[in-house]
Amino acid sequence: MKRFKKLTAGLMGVVMALGVCGFTALAEGNYVAKIGDTNYEDFADALSKAEDGDEIVLLDNVKTDDLGAITEEINGENRLVLKKSLTFDLNDHDLKITGSRIMVAEGKKLSFVDNSVSGSRRGGTLLLTGVSGSKTAINPQKNSSLSVENINVECSGSAFYPQGNAASVEIKNSDVEAEVYCVGTNAGSTDNYGVKITIEGSKLTASADGGDNCAVLINVKGRLDIKDSEITGDRQAIIARAGDVTIENTKVTVTGKYAEKGEGNATEYHDSDWESGNGVPSGAVIVGNQKGAYNYEADVKLENCEIVSKNKNVPAIYTDANDVYKSNLEISGKDSVVTGEVIKKAKQENAHIKIYGGNFDDDVREFIDKGSYVMEDEDGNLIIMDENEYEDYLDDQRDSGRHSYSLKEGKTERDDEEEEPVVTPEPEEELRCRKGQSQL
Repeated sequence: MKRFKKLTAGLMGVVMALGVCGFTALAEGNYVAKIGDTNYEDFADALSKAEDGDEIVLLDNVKTDDLGAITEEINGENRLVLKKSLTFDLNDHDLKITGSRIMVAEGKKLSFVDNSVSGSRRGGTLLLTGVSGSKTAINPQKNSSLSVENINVECSGSAFYPQGNAASVEIKNSDVEAEVYCVGTNAGSTDNYGVKITIEGSKLTASADGGDNCAVLINVKGRLDIKDSEITGDRQAIIARAGDVTIENTKVTVTGKYAEKGEGNATEYHDSDWESGNGVPSGAVIVGNQKGAYNYEADVKLENCEIVSKNKNVPAIYTDANDVYKSNLEISGKDSVVTGEVIKKAKQENAHIKIYGGNFDDDVREFIDKGSYVMEDEDGNLIIMDENEYEDYLDDQRDSGRHSYSLKEGKTERDDEEEEPVVTPEPEEELRCRKGQSQL
């Protein structure tokens, strides 16, 4: 009997423990966010209690109108201004912002991360539903920053707009989808110059019903660095009207959807004055500026990139310049592939294109660096190599016996040295070669 009572008591203890655990789990399920060791049932309460530099971890899907920003009158308009540096760990949940543009105050840092995943994986989703068209959702000001890492971003208008000297946007290991701009700048004032945009290991897609969009726009003095990413747009994928731009190991695609929407869209602005924002020719990459309104040169370097136009009437690359500010485009790397036309606006002496390497289905001989080796494959595509790449190619051909290229053009002549003799590989190689939208 005594043993039975002990057994009963033990079972009751287990049941009570399970009941307490179940209640605790249920109670924790009512919390939507935490800051440090403090849990919150109401997200607005967490935002109001957050201090400068805090990290807010989501415990459930939440939404907010203002992200804790306060309303201030700026230039006669009421604006939402976030005056605290905050980090939001989405923790594999959705964070929906339903209000209009949120400005990140001078010197502050706003970060959206997901620490529940690592490496190149994506976790939760940032939903920016309070904007449309070219109106942007998050707007870092002078010397402030926005960081996005390991998350998904979906925006009903334009997502990110760094504005002001030293304002920055960093997108790393994230997918960003926006209807008009994923990230863009504004050249309305020289106060907006000096921005820095960094995109790495990410996929940015601009997509709207009418196709009038551009994934990435820089039109101010500043830096744009893109690496190991995919950038896709319907009207343009990347516009560099001004600024220093480096793009490496990245696929850049224009779908041509905008061109297909209306007659004349494919060649719009080829022979007419460019407008502001993305009121420029369609193409995967647009370099330079037709007028002098953007007070800085466009200097763009593409290395080992794939540039694709999916519409044969839309160029892969289009460049222009003006009499005051030049544009410079360099394409290099044996893994560079350009599918579509490469256009330099006729009679524009300040627009420069220099090709050091890559594969092209367009005749780009006029842009090839003097001293590069030019070959043509069986489909008529041009293969451009520098001297080291060409020597490696010959070694590979001799070792393997392969001969996948036939030469139509050779080494271009250098201006600063005597013409070198024609290099004729062994006959079995079958090669003859000599060097050769509206503003934001």
